[in-house]
Amino acid sequence: MNTFNPLLRVDEYEKAWKALLDPRSRLKKWITEQEKSIAGFEAEVKPLPALREKVAGLQAEIEAGENRQAVLQVELQDVTRRKEALESIEERLDALKQTIMQAEAEVKTLNVRLADAQAAVEWAAQAQSVVRETEAGHQAYLAAQANQAELEKQRQERDRLNDTLQRHVTDLALAQQKVEGLESKLEAITAAEAEMETLRPQVESQERLEDELAEARRLADRLAGAERNLHQEQMRLADLETRLSGIQAGLVELAEVEGEIEALQAELEKLDGQRDALTAQIAAHQAELDQLKEQTVTLETVETAVCPVCEGPLTPEHRSELLARNQARQAELEAALDEAISRQDTTEKSRRQKQRALRKLEKQVKKLPRQAEADDLAAQIDAQRKALSGVEATVAGLAGAPAEVKRLTAGLEVLGDPRCDYQRAADTASQREAVEKDLTATKERIAELKGHKDALEGELANYADLDERVEAERAAQAAHEPDHQRYLEHIREAETLGERQESVAALNDEWKAAHTEWERAVRERDQVAADYDAEAYAQLVEAQTALSSEMATLSERIRLQRDQVDEGQAEIERLVSVQEALDAARVEHAELAEVLALLDCLRQVLRDAGPKVTQALVEVISLQAACLYADIMADHTARLRWTEGYEIVLTAGGRERTFKQLSGGEQMAAALAVRLALLREVSAVDVAFFDEPTANLDDHRRDNLAEQILNVKGFSQLFVISHDDTFERGTDNVVRVVKENGVSRVEVS
Repeated sequence: MNTFNPLLRVDEYEKAWKALLDPRSRLKKWITEQEKSIAGFEAEVKPLPALREKVAGLQAEIEAGENRQAVLQVELQDVTRRKEALESIEERLDALKQTIMQAEAEVKTLNVRLADAQAAVEWAAQAQSVVRETEAGHQAYLAAQANQAELEKQRQERDRLNDTLQRHVTDLALAQQKVEGLESKLEAITAAEAEMETLRPQVESQERLEDELAEARRLADRLAGAERNLHQEQMRLADLETRLSGIQAGLVELAEVEGEIEALQAELEKLDGQRDALTAQIAAHQAELDQLKEQTVTLETVETAVCPVCEGPLTPEHRSELLARNQARQAELEAALDEAISRQDTTEKSRRQKQRALRKLEKQVKKLPRQAEADDLAAQIDAQRKALSGVEATVAGLAGAPAEVKRLTAGLEVLGDPRCDYQRAADTASQREAVEKDLTATKERIAELKGHKDALEGELANYADLDERVEAERAAQAAHEPDHQRYLEHIREAETLGERQESVAALNDEWKAAHTEWERAVRERDQVAADYDAEAYAQLVEAQTALSSEMATLSERIRLQRDQVDEGQAEIERLVSVQEALDAARVEHAELAEVLALLDCLRQVLRDAGPKVTQALVEVISLQAACLYADIMADHTARLRWTEGYEIVLTAGGRERTFKQLSGGEQMAAALAVRLALLREVSAVDVAFFDEPTANLDDHRRDNLAEQILNVKGFSQLFVISHDDTFERGTDNVVRVVKENGVSRVEVS
């Protein structure tokens, strides 16, 4: 089935039928969701007329409140104006009182500042007397300080010369030690040059043996690599054979799992239909139940003379009757809804269980092998065996390399390592030129250092009495330091005498101005106090409070009513949009229902067409195969039939036999007859190959088969591979392969 269905392309009908299952499920889901939306929209738009009436009443109340608000606003403005006039007088009095207090405080502050300023003038005068007494000592101190700074510079120069002299003495001693070391090195270099001449022949023998050992080790490494490669190739061959065995077992399991998958897919499709039907039923029950609950709430809470259900008169008896009816219907709907949900849960659990089983099988199929993998592994095994033979030949050719490595290694151990000794001597001898050059330079450096040392000792003689001069200047500075300190302590205050005298005069002027301002503020306060009436102000405050309170209450009520109007209008706009959405949902629901019906019809047509097309194709191919078989076998009494299950059945001599019951020649003729019929009917390939098509056939039947193959139409080329010459008389080209002395050779005729 898995071979012929794709070849005949009849499996495409089943694939198309299955492919349309998912769009159908999504479409059913959309329809169910649309039904839920419609039920919700219908329940939501019912309060729209009552809401419009409520908004109109609120707008009338707002208009009356705004008229009263205008009257109160005029009265409040008059009271506020008179109250603000008295408040302005009161504010002026408070400001004058504050001015008087500030003026009094300013006069007191100026009295204190004036006394402090006069005391500061006296201190500055005393400081000027001290400065005149200590100025001569201060100048002598500064002169001694300047002389000491100059002597300090000379001391630093002397210390620098001393440091330089010490460095030259140290460098001279080091240079003399270096000369002794260099002369010892020259003696060692002469001995090393003599040792090099003795070691040269032994080094040449060592290098020759090392070259031979390197080549022997390279061959030994190749041998080790070849042995590792041999082991790896042997393991790879064993692994390939094990994998082939596992794949062959997996192919058997693959056929079984694919059968289980087909059965599960059919069961899942049935469960999908049950789930969609239950979803639609639940949505309808839920929508009706929501509408019923909302109606019940309205009957229980709304005080109106109109019935919200039938819009007739709503008497207490009618209200009770409707509530009882709604309660009974609600119980029925809830029971039906619970039952549908329970059935849906059961269906969904079964569906999920089968989906898990299907996914498990599909994952299992992905892990199972294919026939192409087995064929590929068989080819790899043949190639691996050839590669293994080549590696074994390489190992045999390199077998003697390890023994040669041992022999050469022993020879090198006896010789030792003369090259290392030679290299050490050569390293020592190579230093001759550098050591001789360094020795000459060091001797020149010694002569130079001696000249610098003599010059520095001559310069230092000029600073013999420097320490005594420094000490004399320090004694003079210490003698005049007390006058210097007193001068520094009083000079700044003495310089401020003139500034402090000017400050005393300015403070006197400020005190007079502040006292004048205090007197003026007292006079103005007495004049303003005569115009203020405290009792009239209290009455105006009480009237303003009452009017403001009434205005605030009225404004808050109007604000709340406006909020209610805004909310009502927003809700009206929302419900209008809900009504529009309801109309659109109804139209879309009708369109989706039509598409679903069309899709179901199309899927049924595709599913019904597959078997019928298969039956028609098999009948056509079976008839052609029967004719071909009769011609090949030269027996027109036999009847070959290719069944819808793709089985070959032969009826001859009144007995019906299956393909397995036929002889080898009959099986070959029957199989070729069916394949030739398939090639004629369904193949889009214009090249065909026939490998040993005449096996197990006698001469007469081989001729008949050759005639039928050569009469196949619709092919640009036909290739026949055979050990007999039956086809040679009707072919355009013959390629003959002959073996001579164990070698195959091609002959073209």
